[in-house]
Parts: sequence; C-alpha cells; structure tokens
Amino acid sequence: MFRRIFAILLALCVLFSVMFTYAEEDEDFGDDELTDDSLEDEELDDSSEEEENIDFRTIGGYDIPTETFGDFTVRWNEDGTGAILTGYGGTDKDLVLPDTINDLPVIAIDTSMCLCNPVIETLEIPGSVQTVGVNAFAQCQKLRSVVIREGVVTLDKCCFGGCVFLTEITLPESLVTVEDFVFAGCINLPEVTFGSGLQSIGRQVFFKCLALSRVTIPGGEAVAIGEQAFEECAEDFQIVY
Repeated sequence: MFRRIFAILLALCVLFSVMFTYAEEDEDFGDDELTDDSLEDEELDDSSEEEENIDFRTIGGYDIPTETFGDFTVRWNEDGTGAILTGYGGTDKDLVLPDTINDLPVIAIDTSMCLCNPVIETLEIPGSVQTVGVNAFAQCQKLRSVVIREGVVTLDKCCFGGCVFLTEITLPESLVTVEDFVFAGCINLPEVTFGSGLQSIGRQVFFKCLALSRVTIPGGEAVAIGEQAFEECAEDFQIVY
C-alpha cells in the first residue's frame, strides 16, 4: 500500500514542480567556446575566480544565482532585502531553519528545498518565513514532527505531501492559505488544528490521510474548502468549527 501511495503522491507533486529543476553543475561548462584571446584576458580570469563560488538554479527558464552559507544554499529576492532558502546539505535530524542569512531575514522556502530528504525527523520553520514553497518537504522519508512559527502565511502546493511518518504538526494563527495537496498522503497524521486566520484550503489537501480523524477550523464555514479536501480520511473523520 505504501508503494501505491508514494507513486500517487510523486505523480501529483511532479505536476507542480516540473518547471522548477536544479541546473546541473559542470565545472567545464563553456570551456570549448573559449578562444586563445579570452584565455589571455586577465579581466575574464579575474571575474571567473570571483564567481566560482556562485551556483545557479533554473527557475522558469532563468538561471538564478545561489550562494552557500553553511549547510544552506540561498537566493535573494528581487530587491535584495530578503533570503530564500533553496537547499539544505546538512545531516541534522532535528532541523531548525534560520530566520536570518547574512543579516537578512529568511522570507521564503523555495520549491523542492528538501524534497525526499532521508535524514530530517523534526522541523521548525521560523516566523520570518512567509511562504513554504511547492514540494518543499514532500516525501521526507523520516519527518515526523513539524512546528511552524507565527508569521508564516502560505503553505504552497504539496509542500508536505507524502510524508508518511508525519504524526504531529503545529500551525500558526497567521496561516491564511493552504494550497492543493499540502498534506496529501500523510497517512499517519491523526489530527490538525488550524488558526483563526485561515481563509482557504485547496483541493485534496488531506487526500489519503488515512489516519486523520479530526480537523479543527476556527474560522468556521467562512473558510473556503476545495474539492475532495478530505478525500479518503479515517472512517470517523470530523471537522470541528
């Protein structure tokens, strides 16, 4: 049964992340196009040395520069006032994301930041973050507990989809939007309590959450709920307003 659920969730998540892939790293990229003149150009050599620690991530067809700070890779928002986490290369099983990088606030978690991470067991997301991106923590193989601090506004599509060992999640009052498939396939998640700020729950958010028996929505029936949001949950499933 696990294999069927993994296959379903992977297919769903891929639909929303196919345009957000990492560019392959190639140290020899472009070498064939260098001429003798360019090799003798000291300015070109100097600029290459300056950029050798900068990687690129392809987003929507554009190469976006990223930088490494400790175990994290980041990119910057358009006006350079905030950091967006793009990757994590560490081995901590209890991961607390930073709220600042290089003295700038961490304002978002990028698409597929920790997709299929095999190590993380507990996760804390700081309140400086506004959006948790598409597939950000989807199918993390050992993730069982998540705390999202006050300040986070949006959980984007499938960001925790397929986390089959997830049993506990703490959500903030500030959360406004939960996009499609966010918890789909979290088969061991028993209960979820939203804050009073919630305005919308997308399609199939809790699809195949087989153990889910109770969801508390303080905003009541004013909260917009997408199609099949609670499809194939526990037999005794109930919504508490």
